[in-house]
Amino acid sequence: MNYNPALTTKGVRERLAREQDPIVRRNLETVLRHQEAEIAADLEGIMATMVEEPHFHFHGIMDASGKIHSSEVKGSEAVRAMYRGAIASKAALYQEFDCHSVVADRYAVSYAGWLRTPMDGLGLIALGYDADPAAHYSNEGMHWTFWSFREDGLAYGEDIAFDAKAFEEILSRRVDGL
Repeated sequence: MNYNPALTTKGVRERLAREQDPIVRRNLETVLRHQEAEIAADLEGIMATMVEEPHFHFHGIMDASGKIHSSEVKGSEAVRAMYRGAIASKAALYQEFDCHSVVADRYAVSYAGWLRTPMDGLGLIALGYDADPAAHYSNEGMHWTFWSFREDGLAYGEDIAFDAKAFEEILSRRVDGL
């Protein structure tokens, strides 16, 4: 399975090219820098786009029983650990996000689209799936992200919603060669 990480920044780049308001441009540029740092597995670059104590919310994570979960990651050390895990599992390096829409104003940026990203078997085992701990599986489905910004343009974190159906049949989408 091939991933196209360059597709991830396309929607924000296109929206940024049309924006005239300097504050809205700054917010879009922060998101773009964050996306580029994720693709490059640049932990310090990722952290430089956020406030000192960022806060992430995740919604729509389906466990093996079909139950839908939400979770949060709070604080600099916890967010760093989350990204270290994403980098180690290669999820950040191979994610592909086909953005369908970007909405931006002076306080927030929100986008939606189709996300394809590998999940490692250990992460799926933690959700109760009978996965190979050494394998990766492609998580594919709709994805929504909402960013809010402090007055200096740093992001408070992300509120992310996944299409829970992305987890259905995930074990049939094994990814080799990562």
